[in-house]
Amino acid sequence: MNSVIVVTPSAPLVSVADAKLWSPVLAGDDDGRIAALLACAQAALDPPSWLGSTLGEAVLEVRWPGLPRFGPVRLPYGPATEVVSVAYDDPDGVEQTVDPFIYRLFGAGTVRAELGLRHRQSWPFVACGNDAVRVRYKAGYPINDPHLIPAKHAIVLSAVQLRSLSTDDLALRSVDVDGVESRTFTVSDAAEKLVRNAVENLLSGYRVWAV
Repeated sequence: MNSVIVVTPSAPLVSVADAKLWSPVLAGDDDGRIAALLACAQAALDPPSWLGSTLGEAVLEVRWPGLPRFGPVRLPYGPATEVVSVAYDDPDGVEQTVDPFIYRLFGAGTVRAELGLRHRQSWPFVACGNDAVRVRYKAGYPINDPHLIPAKHAIVLSAVQLRSLSTDDLALRSVDVDGVESRTFTVSDAAEKLVRNAVENLLSGYRVWAV
């Protein structure tokens, strides 16, 4: 069983200015509030999450209790782009680093990238322990990669949805005072469902079911 931690999280994928441009409902809000909503929306997608992949460039570390003697190991929450280090505890419990000469990254830049052995190489023997092996690697897409455009729009829509949930008149449907004011609750249940479906559709291309 592996576990994954985020060593260096990805930078914000959507700027406040872009969020205001793409969603007029945010245009009149305070910049700090919008930044916080965007951060929350992106955090829900950052690994380890239900998405199963990494959006913006980040440094991750996956930990295993051991290594196969000769087989490859898949790096979860891809696309993995570069291996930073492979560390392990030897049978005496001393931390060691695997020589990069014996392994290589297969399928770099894909969500199914694997750390495999070079010809006639084998993995070292390791100590027993849930995190005896620690592989640190870079994953995700550059912030200006066109592949991220759907994800960026999903983040903005999620921020809009979070905004609607944080208003003080969430339960309000309409208020009519003759000659004074007329307000209508614009984010209906149907609209919430449309936003939710749109977000899921935009993110479907990044979904990895088995991590």
